[in-house]
Amino acid sequence: MTFRLVLAFLLLNLFLGCQNSNRQASWSNSMEQMAKAYENLLPYLYSEKRFSDPSFETAIELRIKQLSQGANGLDRHLAKPLIGEDPLFKIGLNGLKNQILKANESFFVGEKEYSRHLLQYSLNYCNSCHLISKVGPRFIKPDQFAPIIKDLNFIERAKIYIATRSFEKASQELLNGINSTDSSQELKQKALEQFFLLANLNSFNSSLIYKELIKVDQEKLSPKHKKEINAWLSQLKKGKFDNLSVDKIISVVKKKNKNSDLLESVIWSGVLHKSLKQNLDSKKRAQVLLSLGRIYEGHDSLSMMGLPENYFKSCIETYPHSKTASTCYYALEYFIVKSKRKGHPLGYLDEDLKRLKIKASEQTSSPGAAGAFPEREF
Repeated sequence: MTFRLVLAFLLLNLFLGCQNSNRQASWSNSMEQMAKAYENLLPYLYSEKRFSDPSFETAIELRIKQLSQGANGLDRHLAKPLIGEDPLFKIGLNGLKNQILKANESFFVGEKEYSRHLLQYSLNYCNSCHLISKVGPRFIKPDQFAPIIKDLNFIERAKIYIATRSFEKASQELLNGINSTDSSQELKQKALEQFFLLANLNSFNSSLIYKELIKVDQEKLSPKHKKEINAWLSQLKKGKFDNLSVDKIISVVKKKNKNSDLLESVIWSGVLHKSLKQNLDSKKRAQVLLSLGRIYEGHDSLSMMGLPENYFKSCIETYPHSKTASTCYYALEYFIVKSKRKGHPLGYLDEDLKRLKIKASEQTSSPGAAGAFPEREF
């Protein structure tokens, strides 16, 4: 009897191990298919002339279809054993699929320039997940992109390296831009934001951020940025950000309302995102998602990566019965309006917003008040 139980246990473990292996293989194959399609598209993606050239039409159409097939193969349930329960992944994957689908449809009807912009923006969804998870394939020859993207500014080059999981190259591009005498102070500010986010990838480490920060050549910065960096170095040395609690961060973000310091934003986001992998109750989880959206909303270059709308939408989609869902909808709507005013090509349709508004209003304040928006929590 004991032998049979042991044998059954071993067979069960073998079966589960094979299932997990199959999941990883399926996930890896789809990611590699997408990676290969993006590799083949990049020579056209950042050249309006090449993308609209009729002689390349068949090749581009094929690559877009391959990209779509790879994205459709990234089932979020297959990813759960690999990266855990992450609502951002679901939203990012749906956004990626929709963006590629619209790009495919636009290309088919001859709206090639619009299709090209949609494909460029789809990289934001890749970046949103890559910046919070190390799971995924690296491109075999990342240097192959250097000649293609050499004429882009260093922010855009870093964005492509993040999308292709070449994090060291992305950090180096940003650092070179920060330390360059030719870069504007506005671009340096955006580069600092992304530079810190990469340094904080996956988990907060004050010594690591300090180590990265001292690489910045302060002589190439404005007096304002010099002052900020010295203040950050001092805060890190004193251990200001050690032993942060989720409740404390939520409370401070609520009071500051998008006016958080850059270093605070990067560190807080790392702690909050890590908390999403824990067993939080629905209310706390929704508050974490809202806080993350607000943190990223306060910094333009982080917003360009598509992080704020992903967190606001995650809050609504995943926890529609939370009182915070309505606040997340208002925050999402405001962010979209603000982004459109700045000319950012956000991929939201009016129908999608209407659906989200209905979903956010599902929480009722009293029986018979169906569809009413509750009072804002934040």
